Formats: sequence, C-alpha cells, structure tokens
Amino acid sequence: MKKIFLLFFLLTSFINSQTLINTVNLPSGTFWSSGYGLVYNNSKYWISSSSTTGRGVIYAVDEDGLLVDTVLINYPSMKESQGLAYDGTIFWYVERKTARCDLFKVDNNGNVLDSITSTQLFGGSWYFGGAAWDGTGLWISVYYPDASVALYKINTSTKQVVDTINFLTFAPGQLQPQGITVKGDTLFFVNDGFQGVDKIYAVSLITKDSLFTFNPPEQPGLRQNPRGLSWDGNHFWLLAEPVGASSGRQLFKYDLGGSGSPGITILTLTVNFGNVMIDSTLTQNISVFNYGTADLVLSASTVSNAVFTIQSAFPITVLPGQIANIPISFTPTANINYNDSILIYHNDPIVNYSKVILTGSGVFTAPFLTSNPASINFGTKRINSTSYIELTLNNAGSNSLQIDSVKTNSTIFYFEQLTTPLNINPLSSSTFRVWFNPTALNNYTDSISIYSNASNGSLIYIPVSGSAINVDPALGNIFWQAQIPDNPATSVQDYTTRSMKKIQDVNGDGVKDLAVATENYWTLIFNGNSSGSGDILWKYSTYFGSINTGSVDYEQGLQIVSDLNSDNHQDVVIGTGGGNEFVYALNGKTGELLWEFGNASTTDDGDIMGLDVKRDFNNDGVPDVLAAASGNESTGSGRFSVYLLNGVNGNEIWRINQQSQQKLKYMVTSTDFGGAAGSRVGSTNEVIGFNSTGSLTWTFPTTGTPWTVREISDVGNTSGSDVVVGTTTGSVYCLSGDNGDQIWFTSIGNVFIEDLKVVPDVNQSGYPDILVSGINQNIFMLEGSTGFVIWSNSTGGNILGKDVLGDLNADGIPEVGSTSLNDVAHVYNGVNGNIIFNYAFGSGSTSNAAEHIVDLDDVDGNYSNEFAACSRDGRVILFSGGIDVVPVEMITFSAFVQEGNVNLSWITATETNNSGFEIQRSLSPTPSPKEGALDYWEKIGFEKGNGTTTERSYYFFVDESPLKGKIYYRLKQIDYDGTFEYSNEIEVEVGSPLTYALEQNYPNPFNPITTIRFATPVSGNVKLTIFNSLGESVETLQNGFLEAGFHKVSWDASKYSSGVYYYRLESNSFNSVKKMIVLK
Repeated sequence: MKKIFLLFFLLTSFINSQTLINTVNLPSGTFWSSGYGLVYNNSKYWISSSSTTGRGVIYAVDEDGLLVDTVLINYPSMKESQGLAYDGTIFWYVERKTARCDLFKVDNNGNVLDSITSTQLFGGSWYFGGAAWDGTGLWISVYYPDASVALYKINTSTKQVVDTINFLTFAPGQLQPQGITVKGDTLFFVNDGFQGVDKIYAVSLITKDSLFTFNPPEQPGLRQNPRGLSWDGNHFWLLAEPVGASSGRQLFKYDLGGSGSPGITILTLTVNFGNVMIDSTLTQNISVFNYGTADLVLSASTVSNAVFTIQSAFPITVLPGQIANIPISFTPTANINYNDSILIYHNDPIVNYSKVILTGSGVFTAPFLTSNPASINFGTKRINSTSYIELTLNNAGSNSLQIDSVKTNSTIFYFEQLTTPLNINPLSSSTFRVWFNPTALNNYTDSISIYSNASNGSLIYIPVSGSAINVDPALGNIFWQAQIPDNPATSVQDYTTRSMKKIQDVNGDGVKDLAVATENYWTLIFNGNSSGSGDILWKYSTYFGSINTGSVDYEQGLQIVSDLNSDNHQDVVIGTGGGNEFVYALNGKTGELLWEFGNASTTDDGDIMGLDVKRDFNNDGVPDVLAAASGNESTGSGRFSVYLLNGVNGNEIWRINQQSQQKLKYMVTSTDFGGAAGSRVGSTNEVIGFNSTGSLTWTFPTTGTPWTVREISDVGNTSGSDVVVGTTTGSVYCLSGDNGDQIWFTSIGNVFIEDLKVVPDVNQSGYPDILVSGINQNIFMLEGSTGFVIWSNSTGGNILGKDVLGDLNADGIPEVGSTSLNDVAHVYNGVNGNIIFNYAFGSGSTSNAAEHIVDLDDVDGNYSNEFAACSRDGRVILFSGGIDVVPVEMITFSAFVQEGNVNLSWITATETNNSGFEIQRSLSPTPSPKEGALDYWEKIGFEKGNGTTTERSYYFFVDESPLKGKIYYRLKQIDYDGTFEYSNEIEVEVGSPLTYALEQNYPNPFNPITTIRFATPVSGNVKLTIFNSLGESVETLQNGFLEAGFHKVSWDASKYSSGVYYYRLESNSFNSVKKMIVLK
C-alpha cells in the first residue's frame, strides 16, 4: 500500500507543474546548430555535436550560453556524436559511425580509456539517441532497429545489458527516443516526432512505469527536433531547435516544481477584410489558443492605423487548452489598400508578443476610376522606334464602370488591345497597351482622355510623355536588349534559347519582329523595333503540368510559315521534346493556338526533332507541315516516323512509319521531289528520300548520324532541288533530291555537326554556298556545287549557332554570323571569312554562352539589315547592321500590250539574296484565295534573280496568252531562304487601247538605244519629239498619221552626250512628257 501511495504522490505532484523559465541562445556555427548530446557537470553544460565539425569535440557553456570550456578527444578517427553522459569522473561519448553507434569512455583531458561497441552489446548494428548515468550504470536510448526500440542499462565494467525499460507499453508508436537524463529515481527521455510525436516522458526507475509527460516548448503537432536532456540538481534542461525554426539549437530551462507554462498559438495569423465600402465597418475574430499548462494572459495590444480597432478590453485570460476569439474591426476611410499588423502582448515564456497581419481595402459605392500607373513616361527612345507600357484601368467602386472612349491628341501615342465602349465590373480592372512611336527629335507630352461614368469625374486625364533621340547606327551598336522572362509554371528557369527566327511585322509598325523558343517552355515574339529594352508582343507556354510538359529543343523545332489561318500574316509552328512531344501551330499575330498534334497521355513518343513548312503538299493553298518524330532506342518506345500534317488543322495526311524497324528520326526538309530526313538504327546511318505522297524513293548510307538535312537549289543539274547533309562525325554530303545520288562529299573533321545553313552565292560561282561547323572552334564556307572550302576561321570557342545575315559592308554579298560556348558572337565577311565584329556576353563562363545569331532586316530605316544574338542566361540583343548598305529597291514595274501579247518589264536598283520573281496574273485586284477560280492569282512564269548585287538589273517577261479585257499583274519576289514579298499590282487592257498612253522608255538609263512605247485609241496625226535638259528639241521620232493601236519607236542616242532628256507625245488633245537618262 505504501508503494502505491508513493507513486500516486509523485504523479499528482508533477501534473501541470513544468514551468519554462528561460531560453538560452548558443554560439553560432555548424557545431552548435547540430548539437546532440547534453550533460551537466560542475556548473557547466557540456554539448556534443552530430556535425562533421564536431568530431571528437565536447564544448561547455554556462547557463547564459557562453563558451567556457573544451575537451578535444585524442582519437583521430573519432566520428560525430549522438549523445553524451558523465559518471562524476569521466565522459561517455556516443559515437555515430556509418552503420552503428559505439560508446567511448573519455577522461577530462580527452584521453580514450575504454570503448563499448553496439556489436558487443547487441550482436548487430544498432543506433543510439542519447545516454545518461544513474549512479551505477549507463542508460542508452535505442531507436533502431524498430523492433528493439527501448531504454537499456549497461554495466560498463562487464559491458553487458543489465536492465531494460520497454516504454512502448505506455508510449506506443514513439520510435525515436533521443536524449536521456536521470533525477534521483526518475529517468527522463524525449522522443523525436520523426516517428511518433515530440514528447518528454518521466519514468520511474523503480516501477518502470510512466509518471507523467509534457511537451517541448513548440506547440503540439509541430516538430522541434529535440535532442539532449540534462538535470543540473535544480532545473531540467532540453536541447532542441528554437520555437518556430526548422534548424539550429537552443537550451530550454524548466522548473519541474513550478506552476506550469502558458503556450500561445495564434490560429489567425492573417486577417484579410477584403473590400469594404468606405466609412462602413466589418468585424472579424483573431483566434488565440493556449497549448500550455498555465493560464495565458493577454495583457495588451497595439495597432498603428486607426482604421483597425480591437473591440475587447485587456487583460484577457485564456485557460490551458482553451481558445479565445478577439474581435477586430476595419473601418476604411479612403480608397486605398491598407496593410498593418496588430501586436498582442502576453506571458508566454518563449516570446512576449505575437503579431497578426491585417489587410483590407476601402472601396466606393459608385463606380470609381483609378489607373496604374497614374502617369506614363516612356523616357528616351530611338527615333521611329515603337515601345509600349501597359495601362490598367481599375474600378474601385461597387457598381459597373462604363468606359465610353479613350483618346489621345496625337498619333505619336496610340493603343492596342483596347475596344470601347468597355465595361469594367465592380472591383475589377482592364489592361491595354499604350504605344509610343516618336517620329521626330522632340520631347512629346500628351494626355490620355478617358470618358466614363466614374463618380470621380466623367473625364479623367492620364499624363503621357516621352522623347526621341538618334541612336548611333554604327555596326554592332546595341538598339535594344531583352531578358527571357521567368515562366511562372515552373520553378526551374533555364533561359537557354534553342531557336530564333525573324517573323513578319506583328504589331503593325512596319518592322519585322523576332520569334524565340526557350528551354523554360516559352515561345515568344519580341518587338523588332523596340528601343532600349525589348518589348514582348506575345508569349506561349508549353508547360502544361508535370507530365505534359516539353520545350523546343532543336534549332529546326521553330519555323515561321507563310500563313495557316488566312489572315495574310505569317504564323509560327513549333515542335517540342521532353515530356511533351507535340507539334503546335500558333497564330503569328496573337500567339493563340491554331492546332496541335500529339498525345498528352504519354511522355515517351520521341522528341520532335525537325520541322519543315515551306510547301503546300495537298494543293489547298496553305503550306503543310513536315515533322520528324524520333523515339527511344533504349526502350523501343516512340514514333520513329516522318509525318505530313495538314497546315489548316494539323490532321495527319500521311506518315512514313519505321517504328517496327526502330529507325530514329532527326532533321527533315522538303524538296521539289518531296523531301528527305536523317535516320539511324543502331550503327546503321542513312538519309531517306520520299516523294510528295510519303512513299520512300531512295536511301543513302552515311558515315555518322545524319543529324541535319537542308534543301539546296539545284547544284547537281537535275530538274529540282537537292539536299545537303551534316553528320555527327563531321561528314558533309550533297545528294541529288530526286534519287539520292551523291553529288559531292567532304569532311570538316571528326566533329558533331548540329546544323548547317545554305548561303547565297558568296563567290559568284552561280551556285548557293554552305555555312557549316561542328561543336568545335572552326567554321567553314563551302562551295555549294563542289564542297570545296571557300574560307574558314576559328572562333576560340565551340560553335553553338550560325546563320546568314544581311549585307553589312556594301559588297553585294551577305555576311554570316556564329555564336560560341566562350560567350562570343562573331560576324564574318561573307566573301573571305574575316571577322568584322564580335561581342562578348561574358568573360568565358559557359553560363553566358552565346547561343544563336539571326538576321532581322532593316530596323532603323537606313537599308542596312540589323541582327540579333542571344545568350544562355536569357539575354537577347539587337545590334545595328551599320551604315554600309545595299538597299533593296525595285525602280519600275510596268506592262504594255503589243500584238496581242502583254509585255512586262521591271528594274531593280539593288538586290539581296534574290532567288527570283514569280509572275502572277489575275482578273481582279482582290482575287479569290481558291485555286482554279477565274480571279485567282495564277502563276504564269518565273524569272531567275541576280542574288545579291549593287548593280541595276533589268527584267522582261511576255505573257503570250493573256486574258481579254482588264488584267492585273504582280511579282512575287522570293529570297533564297523562301521568304518573299509582293510588288505593287499593275493593270493593262488587252485589245484596242481605250485611252492615250505614253510608257516609260526601256531600258532606262540606256546607252545608246532605248525603246519608247505609246498607245493611240483613234487614228490620227501623232508627233513624238526628244528634248534636252534646256528644253531644246534635238530630234523628232514621229510626225504623221498613225492607225489606232499600240506603237513603239527606238531612239539611238549615239551622237548625244550623257544627261537627262525628255520625250513628248502629241496627238489631238493628248499631250504627255516623260524623262529618260542617257548614261555613257
């Protein structure tokens, strides 16, 4: 009966009697933040550590946490510690080895006197979490293996287990016992919530039953990673993480005979009142929970902004285990967002106050208009550039806001993505772009006038300003620089640009823009005519979730297609790899999805390696899409196919399916005969050729994987285009497009050729040439008809990208560029390969590697093409192409009827990359898009261009089978890369002329003979006279009767000097004069 009474007395005396009386900060450093063992001796609190910096080290602190002593164990191979005990004379150091824990007996000088291994004690590899001396033996806590979790007493002399406390009988599931300490006949241990919950247990060494438990200072349910325990004769000590932290260590001092400790948990950390009408009040509650063992007293509160008020009187007492709800009110006085915090003071021993965040917004009853920003300042921009700032109109009221109109006084500032009238719902907003296009060197100021039903004014002005400057057009000067934006869908931001190409003007400023595809899943368009910083016109993300996610991974995975959706604008097609192996067609104007091709339920279909969008295979007037879909040669999964997709809707037209043969697919190109693609299975490498219906027509074996395949115009004297191939071992092949026969072969060394470019004829051989490099420092220009090296150069870094640029030095030949792993973009003279410009994105680090370089046509209006380059860290820079220019200019385009034929003639002042002119005819100036319709633009011929030249070029074409009546003609000028532009349209009447007409002489200028054509609708006297620049008649070519019809007269100016002359036609009431030039 006495034993039962004593246990009851001990139990009741400890209930709710643990009071936390102090928290002690420890020194900073890895040793301390990983503190593990804790033991008291002689006014010192000794700590061991589980960090590598704590191997064989025991530090002592006083009760204020100041370092006062050190023991360095003289044992070189000693590992980290997971516990510490003291038997009154020596330490017992718990060492954590890789697969077990051992015990070492260490004197105060650090000498190892003895050791006990877990194998000796238990016959295996066991893990200990703490140790304590009870006066006769050493207790240890074992937390692994799980089946043997318990407290064990060791006789340190015999090295045998002499006692066990199986605490799982009263603490089920608590499988992580850590620190131990002994107070008389009571043993304390703490469990880590890694398995179970954080809790301290008091156990009778007499009965081995639980006497009581209490929680560490952290609120129940949250882990504090408790470690060492100690009893100093008066107080109980715990080593654990600071409250609210996830790392570090503090010491916590308890009075086990006290009245308990309160513990505060703010259940409402943030009070968001939302939108509240001005001068009205909304009340919410702050909930406070006392998880401690004593009364929690909330003594006072403070809040700085008077719009927030506490409705309760202080002090407020919260009993243990109870929740108090404290009302707080919000009464906004203005239309602003309020952000404040309330401090609640209390008697929690860990912290003396707690903070609650308060937010809310005051709103109007009637519609109320505000803007962000309140004013717009574009700063200084390049003259004739275009830049935008987004303007957001906010309705801060609780009724609908009707925007009737938005205006500016000048066209220098204009709007995009804005349609009025516009309705903005209560507490909502609408955003649009305000553009600035300075056309003169001025400082511009204006106001955006907004007419609405806003209660704060039916007419509100937003100031807008900006100024224009001239930017130095010298070669390589930076016009703008942009940064690839973060993609909010992913936490991993890889800004590497995988492909970059120019696209038809997107924002209507007359300048081509820049399409970019990146590793962080963006396809986006930069405004080519930006200034200073690059504006993004639209962006499209291919991150759709953890499974259906992929990016453009290859240069040929981004293509610009002439028009897919009949909006007379180029569109964008991309092919992705990774977890998303799709083909996407995007609206070039808006970035909206037109169609997609792929399977979202799998991540193993094989990357889209290459795309081609140059040809209309099914003759519906819309280009179709060739796509090379690879596979996984390790697993055998994937498509291993070349697809032809309908450009209108993405439907499969045909498929070359080599899945059963496991033939991987690489880049693909279309040709006049169909197309070709690289292919491999195992060590068998080949290029496959196919016709326009998807049937294989030829194969050609290659040395190395045929990674890149490009179309080149006929260099093998066949009836159509040919194919150039680059392999992973540096081989370059030129193959006949119709049958795959080898035209020529060369090697640039044992290097990986990722891509090559077909270049306009740089050596005037009459054939296009080839720019090629591998993943090394060397770049080559090859003669397209033979493969011979025209020139080569070295960049100093592995080449990552290359492309054809504009003619930057006015020699009539385009330059070329490359980008390298050593951060440098280079521009080379197209004729001889000399470097004429370079730019370093960094100092050589691969993180700043230069990735791509492309031509962007003329941006600043001086006829010199600009160029853009990008780096691995996401920078995109537009560089000036300089001032040495070759303007591309068509001087005249005219037509006349003679003997039933329509004679077309045109003159170009200069040409750049001109493949030739397609002559088109129609019966309507606005023809039908449907092929075969009477008024369809019909191709009736082709005239080969002169490539790149600074000389005038004269062209003549005869339509020998013209339609009758009024006929319209135009020219489609086509570049070597497939891009094209249309000329103006001209009209003629076939049959008898309806009116008098005097045509421009041809040729003009001339030496010494030219032809003058004219038309007379009726018979009569006609006079044609030549005059010099002084107005003096020098020769009469016709003076007499002519029948009605079309006529021509030649003039031989051999006896006249160079200069300007005039010719005049007179007949009846008709009189017309034109100018011509004799140039000798």
